[in-house]
Amino acid sequence: MPRGKGLLDWSQARLAARAGLSEGAVRYFEKGKRIPVDDKLVAMRSALDLAGIGFLGDGETDHSGLDSEAGIIQNNDM
Repeated sequence: MPRGKGLLDWSQARLAARAGLSEGAVRYFEKGKRIPVDDKLVAMRSALDLAGIGFLGDGETDHSGLDSEAGIIQNNDM
């Protein structure tokens, strides 16, 4: 998530607002202090997805013609 947030130049506060979460929830996740429950992870991923950040599953290949800096994130980068 930090990489996707960085591609958009979003702060933790902006990601939190777009995902309907507290800024603390995003901060603790990014610092590795907590593992988000599924609904919070889905909310953050959905917010990034709606903003144009794409996610690839394990074993999937980027066929967009864009490089990874253009907004395609491998699951292991989350």
